Amino acid sequence: MELGTGEALVSMLDSTGVPTPVERTMIRKPASRIGPLTARERQAALDASPVWGKYDTTITRQSAYELLTYGLAPVDAEVSNRQRAADLPIGFWGRLSARVATACFT
Repeated sequence: MELGTGEALVSMLDSTGVPTPVERTMIRKPASRIGPLTARERQAALDASPVWGKYDTTITRQSAYELLTYGLAPVDAEVSNRQRAADLPIGFWGRLSARVATACFT
């Protein structure tokens, strides 16, 4: 049996899990392409999306690490990342390790 362009031999499992006889079938051409979308195609895809508008706003929330480091009080928006990074060793984990060291070595 020779296969033509766009054809394949396939076998499926029936409802009991037994393979069916091999059949010749046609394969659909790929619906993809290489390259970026045009601006119009991108906008059409966004407009058709069921989640468009739900996830387009960036929300910066406190991470669990920040909550443990700085406590449950909200972190001021004015505190820069650089200041927070400088404070990390003195935060929750630093206090916890100091307590463990005190408990173990005294």
